[in-house]
Amino acid sequence: MKKVILSTLLVLGIGFTTVACNNDDDNNFTVITEGELPAAAKSFVLAHFSDATVTRIEKKNSVDADGTLYEVDLNNGIEIDFAESGEWLSVDQQGNGAIPTTFIPEKIVNYVTTNYPNINFNSIDIERNSYDVELTNDVDLIFDLDGNFVRVDP
Repeated sequence: MKKVILSTLLVLGIGFTTVACNNDDDNNFTVITEGELPAAAKSFVLAHFSDATVTRIEKKNSVDADGTLYEVDLNNGIEIDFAESGEWLSVDQQGNGAIPTTFIPEKIVNYVTTNYPNINFNSIDIERNSYDVELTNDVDLIFDLDGNFVRVDP
């Protein structure tokens, strides 16, 4: 009888743990319209991606650890993450294509152009103390917030 009770408790415990640990990301956001984006985010998209169309905007129910509240998907495969204020945090080409460089600090663009000629930017993230850049040749570069090269990220 003790074995049956212990087995039942163990199965129930595992079941509750599985449910408690399930992070159902499908219910973690609301789809919104462009009009509901902060003004800074709308301006950023218009200024740097005017040739693309917004296909989907998700507003998270709570801010992610990296500060992301809004995710904007464009018809050219680019995803842009924005903070609550509308500042961009990440721009990522979902395939192996290039992103525009008009918003990337000039020192970073100059470094890449000089050291990686004919290679494009695939993504850029603003981290707490750095920029994390991925190039279309799969090289990851780290720059400080002033745009100075720090290292190649292995």
